[in-house]
Amino acid sequence: MIEPDDALLGNMVDAPSHLTEHSTPIGSASATPTAGPPSALIKVSLLGGFLIEAPNGTVGLPSRKAQAILAYLMLLPSQKATRESIAGLLWSGATEDLARASLRQALRRLNQYFDAVGIVGIDATRTEVRLNKRMFETDLWAVLEIDADAPIHPILLQRSDISASLLLGFDDLDEAFNSWVLTQRQNLNDRLVANLEVRLAQPSGSAGRDAAHATKNAALALSNLDPTHEGACRELMLQHVRAGDIGSALKRYNRLWSLLENDYDMEPSEETKALVALIKSGADEADAKPDAGSSRPDPSGTPRLVVESFSYAGVPDPLKFMARAFRHQFMSSLLKFREWLVVDGERAERQRIMLPSNPVFRISGDTYVKDTILYVVVSVRDSSNDTILWSEENPASLDTWPRTLRQLVQKLAIAINTHVASNRQSAKREEPSQSPPVYDRWMQGRRLLHLWTPTGWAEAEEIFTSVRKDQPDFAPGHSSLSFCASLKRFVYPGFRDEPGLSLSAIEHAKRSIELGPRDTKGYQASGWAHILVGEFERAALCFGIAETLNENDIGVAVSSALGLAYCGESEEALRRLDHLQEADFDYQSLHWSIEAACRFICRDYPGTLWAAAKANEGAFYPQAWSAVAFAQLGNDRSAEREARKFLATARENWTGEMPPLPGDISRWFLSVQPFRNPADYFHMKHSLERAGLTTR
Repeated sequence: MIEPDDALLGNMVDAPSHLTEHSTPIGSASATPTAGPPSALIKVSLLGGFLIEAPNGTVGLPSRKAQAILAYLMLLPSQKATRESIAGLLWSGATEDLARASLRQALRRLNQYFDAVGIVGIDATRTEVRLNKRMFETDLWAVLEIDADAPIHPILLQRSDISASLLLGFDDLDEAFNSWVLTQRQNLNDRLVANLEVRLAQPSGSAGRDAAHATKNAALALSNLDPTHEGACRELMLQHVRAGDIGSALKRYNRLWSLLENDYDMEPSEETKALVALIKSGADEADAKPDAGSSRPDPSGTPRLVVESFSYAGVPDPLKFMARAFRHQFMSSLLKFREWLVVDGERAERQRIMLPSNPVFRISGDTYVKDTILYVVVSVRDSSNDTILWSEENPASLDTWPRTLRQLVQKLAIAINTHVASNRQSAKREEPSQSPPVYDRWMQGRRLLHLWTPTGWAEAEEIFTSVRKDQPDFAPGHSSLSFCASLKRFVYPGFRDEPGLSLSAIEHAKRSIELGPRDTKGYQASGWAHILVGEFERAALCFGIAETLNENDIGVAVSSALGLAYCGESEEALRRLDHLQEADFDYQSLHWSIEAACRFICRDYPGTLWAAAKANEGAFYPQAWSAVAFAQLGNDRSAEREARKFLATARENWTGEMPPLPGDISRWFLSVQPFRNPADYFHMKHSLERAGLTTR
């Protein structure tokens, strides 16, 4: 079977160990080069296409699949991958035998090339392929140099949108590989922007010519990556003013104005406007763009989160630098949730130009130091009435930083979604004749899905269908319809397969990704849709991308873990669940039920009972998972007790043609489990029978 490697599920920019050619070698002895001194490195360019250059002038590598394998290994944090993961990525539409044969041929071409060069470039075993990292250097590793004292790579100063050029020309190689490349491009952009923003935050103009030059380069590189970045634009405007070039400063402002207006329907921030007003006080006003126009609201009614500037009063400069970096990462974490529109307060649309159907929530932060530790107090308030919805204080030391970010983002999401739901339900009761915005209806559909009942799901499906009709380009509407089709078998006791259901799940998931390529729920839906049609390797790949796009979405994380368990990836599924527990994520009842199912499939029976005990009795039938877990632990009395509860709940929600017998219910429950491995199927079958739930 073709299964994705664990490394595929990670983020290429999370591991700095590969950023320089002097990094420590791969631990395996077989990965140690047997020929070629360090000066005989092979140079590989991944930005702007693929180019390989050997010291002895060896002819290039003609096979595009071989090039893709080499690039893939270079982008992975561990520089190693299983054969199954590579085959699933580059030959996703082929049979397993054909994919394996094609992979062997591509690896043979790679080895022939390395033999001609005179080095050991890769080490391929029966199950794994490793890159001998010491024999290579690449422009990507150099660009990602994270040392704050290192000069900014010239390519960032010379070319715009460099992240979009990563593996340019490989988009048509394979659909699965293309999805992976798109994710890596965004990850590269996020990493570079975060790094440059930190450099830009350093004071300029006060530490000598070198410091000012470094700040200018950071601003120029950041502007090349994101032409609408106002911080970079302001710094470049100031650099022009210091050089006496007022005209160039105003031209930069005019260009920024046009980009924001055309691409985002918004104006520059008040801070930028104030700067240009100061500059214009000594310039010809005809050079500047007049302040006019207003922003248009998002037609779906999606809430907007404005992250205001944090207060750093009294914070020493070294920790002030950390506080600014914390705000950037906090905002980056919020951006991964596509339920909202996240706006940087420094370029925010003002509340006066928002329509009532687009609620605005302002997020503020105060920082202070206590016992040499930086603390962050984050608050969120509803701009319509200035009501504080939630506030919390947390330490932001390097040790607690990741946990603090996760907890803040999760709790803020709960506070905002709960507030939006209650406010809009009240508005609906007061003005029932008005049609709710698309976002309101979608949120209501999501709440109905969480009930996990046939009536709730039927109503939710009607809502999502109306959402798609009213706004066909609303990506969450398509991903939700895909979920309805893929998971219907679990929710409707007595379910019988419907013609076209699997095709509908695939098509809606595909459309969701096309409309929102950075929306983690689209890839989550795609994973379940591919499980429905038995394409498990593709499903696991989608679950991996979903985790990469947003590691803070609890619903996506738990659902993807269960999907991986059905795909036979038990070790990876348990890793994700353990990570959620260590990070102290806030669970809802449905999340506990899904975790109970996942832990049972992965043979963690005590963990199954622990999770099922925390779940609501109606969500995903936790009684069934308790019953089979008790049976495996030899507690037959408790297994039979939980089995009776499960039968009663399933009978109450039965959608079959006649009142069910116990055997009908247990056969339905077994039949809808989409196991990849036959051993998992028989394990479940025997466990059900031992709990007194006959499947014959």
